[in-house]
Amino acid sequence: MDPYITITEVAELIEGLLPSSDPDRKAWEALSEDADKTAFLAQAMLRIESLHYSGRSAVIYQQTSFPRFGQTCVPDEVRKALALEACALTSFVGDADARQREKLQVQGVTSFSVGSLSETYGQGSKRKIRSDMAHYLLLPYLAGGVRLV
Repeated sequence: MDPYITITEVAELIEGLLPSSDPDRKAWEALSEDADKTAFLAQAMLRIESLHYSGRSAVIYQQTSFPRFGQTCVPDEVRKALALEACALTSFVGDADARQREKLQVQGVTSFSVGSLSETYGQGSKRKIRSDMAHYLLLPYLAGGVRLV
């Protein structure tokens, strides 16, 4: 399944969404290989496609979740969310502690302790996407999701 945007479009979108000092943007821009950027974009696409959206796809047997019924193209919010998620995954890869935390949460661990250090994970810790801003942009499309203004 092809992503909704290209790696060039990711760069363009994050320039308008993230400040140059943002760690996610820095991590994306530090990648020198297009193949790595393509891989992170593909991972982000898989994560966004794994979410449950309200309504139905625009076309029966459509391979992707967007556009939705009544839409003629992929909404800008979804394209931005994909770019943000790709960047968030890029900065996550170098953080071994964060990767270990995610593995524990996926395995159903709700808390752990090592010596005097302890961590507890709440219900919201199993979210499928890493970027808070991407999640916010996708809320209007998620089954049961509502954006509060």
